[in-house]
Amino acid sequence: MRINLEQGINRCQLVYDTYRNDWVSLQHVLGFVAEQGFTQKKSLILTDLNTSEIDIDKLYSELAQLLQTQQIYQLIGVGTKMLTYAHKFLLPETHFFENLTSMLASGLLDKQYGSVVIVKGATIRAVDSVVARLQKKCYDTVLEIDIGAIQHNLNFFRSKLAAPTQVIAMVKASAYGSGSYGIAHLLQQSRVDYLAVAYADEGVTLRENGIYLPIMVMNPSPVSFTKLLAHRLEPVIYSLRLLHDWLNFLSTTHTQLGFHIKLDTGMHRLGFMEQEIDKLTQALQNQSSLSIKSVCSHLAAPGTQRHNAYTHAQAKLFQQMVQRIEGKLGIMLPKHLLNTAGTQLFPEYQFDMVRLGIGLYGFTKGIQQYLKVASTLKTIISQIKEIPIGATIGYERKGLAQRPTKIATLAIGYADGFRRSLSNGHGKVWINGKLAPVIGNVCMDMAMVDITGIEANEGEEAIIFGKELPITHVASAMDTIVYEVLTNVDERVRKVYYKEFACPADFQ
Repeated sequence: MRINLEQGINRCQLVYDTYRNDWVSLQHVLGFVAEQGFTQKKSLILTDLNTSEIDIDKLYSELAQLLQTQQIYQLIGVGTKMLTYAHKFLLPETHFFENLTSMLASGLLDKQYGSVVIVKGATIRAVDSVVARLQKKCYDTVLEIDIGAIQHNLNFFRSKLAAPTQVIAMVKASAYGSGSYGIAHLLQQSRVDYLAVAYADEGVTLRENGIYLPIMVMNPSPVSFTKLLAHRLEPVIYSLRLLHDWLNFLSTTHTQLGFHIKLDTGMHRLGFMEQEIDKLTQALQNQSSLSIKSVCSHLAAPGTQRHNAYTHAQAKLFQQMVQRIEGKLGIMLPKHLLNTAGTQLFPEYQFDMVRLGIGLYGFTKGIQQYLKVASTLKTIISQIKEIPIGATIGYERKGLAQRPTKIATLAIGYADGFRRSLSNGHGKVWINGKLAPVIGNVCMDMAMVDITGIEANEGEEAIIFGKELPITHVASAMDTIVYEVLTNVDERVRKVYYKEFACPADFQ
């Protein structure tokens, strides 16, 4: 069975499994919801259970008790059995219907606001229509994120860390295109120690969606200080100008908020240079009380072996600069230097924390075989047509049928992240076990592929990247890196988080 989680209408969280509807699978779904730690009210839409139990009365008594234990606030029961045993469900709010048609006509689905809505029923089209009614986005292009894969990857990296080393999870750029809130919530439940975002607004969104973990903001600005304070977001201070602005803000607002210090040890992007350490410590020494949460730096090329000497030099300089700061201030500071690649290649520099980013999604050089790919981008075939020899396809007539050609138009374009550089055979998609090359120019919302010799039907799915078609192949075709492919996935693309469970094969 597979449980799906995504953003629903009216600020609801939608959880659904329409593959099977027995006692065991229902327990899995409710257990999954409990794992997420939702604070909103929970509504359950449940059809009659499929069961071979002789004592149906006992089964529904246990079901009623289970729903109370799992703190279900509202039950919408559908089916003759649910109607028969309606009296057993002593919940704050209950509604019962003989069939899904009458339930859909009642308007109850449109009255769900800000809650967790759980849909549990067998695989029938009417149950799927309930899910469709509750989904926030109806785009045919979907990014699926395997929760189990991310948990596996996190646990793998944790197994390589020294016991006291903490984990900072990077969720900037909408968690590498995977949806910041959904991933942050999973990481919070997985007990990472910190989250990190690029800008204050990203952190505000997480706070507004129930994330309470410490959050560091890697690129703050003075105009964002008020938001940082209001939402308990910790800035990473990287320059003397920013430091003075921050200290003045704390002084004028008579507040204290933890912050981090970034050092430039050779990346030459953001951070205090070695020659600025004295001015940095002098500014900090003049303050009566400060809450410095950590000091950090960033390696320039930890995953490139020919630059190993440079990486070691960066680590040595980092330690020297930190020692100067600690000596001047008379305190010991938590330190972090390593990103995902560095965590595996330079374990001697784990210090107090490490920062995990792309590795959580299953991509890190040298250890790929130990990780699970978490993301699959898929779309559907909108139309199939036969094109005669000599006909052209797409804008500027860039596609040319060299033979009688069958093409499929896909519901994805460069506005979704399927870059225009994939036009005219540079990119391929996976359809029914075969690769289909792009033909013609990629459009804003659509792309055409050559499916000559491939059995396919309108409405069937096409894989843009995933287990069948590695994202590294797509990145190579785009002449870029995996990071860019992931972060290019547009916000309008529907995000679905899922977790798979194995149920007993003989359980009905």
